Amino acid sequence: IHIPSSDQSTPAPSAPVNTGTPTSIPGAVDRAQSWVNANGGSGVPYSNSARWGGYRADCSGYVSMIWQLDKPGLSTKGLASESVSHRISKDELVTGDVLIDSTGDTVSSRHVVMFDRWADASHTKFYLYEQTPGGTRYRLANWSSFDGNGDQYHAYRKNGATVTSETSSTPSNGSDYTVRSGDTLSSIAARHGVSLSALLAANPQITNPNLIYP
Repeated sequence: IHIPSSDQSTPAPSAPVNTGTPTSIPGAVDRAQSWVNANGGSGVPYSNSARWGGYRADCSGYVSMIWQLDKPGLSTKGLASESVSHRISKDELVTGDVLIDSTGDTVSSRHVVMFDRWADASHTKFYLYEQTPGGTRYRLANWSSFDGNGDQYHAYRKNGATVTSETSSTPSNGSDYTVRSGDTLSSIAARHGVSLSALLAANPQITNPNLIYP
């Protein structure tokens, strides 16, 4: 399907262009999304002991997979260790960085999520990937839920990672996206930062918004 841009009047360039999406871990979104799309879109079932692709199917195993660390993956405390990552500020967050709460004496009191992108210019909402007892999910979150209310989340970046911008042959008047198992129009729209109505308008071939095929 076609993903519209905010300016459809700009002609498509003949050479690859920079999408302007900063990332600290190239390929992070594709790896994160692979668990979201698993099992027909229901995600990878959460487990502290089971493995998925060799990685432990809990939150820290999920991020270990995204960061391409050794299998079966580190714990939240391991991910936050100085040998693996370093703290960064809220304003430094880019796709592929993570938010870790490594405090607490039990596994259930600790958590880690992957930051995708800000949802607004004031940085009060953002999109994240996480592995939860309900399975893998991609969702919109309030920054206030991770900054206050007693939570001990801190932003981290993998050691050795540098911020770059993804380069692709995406034309400036939009791009094409291949539907994958588990996708919905709403999730595709959210992932690309466009409204559902704009996505439908750019794809008149879709006659039933509730039925799309990979």
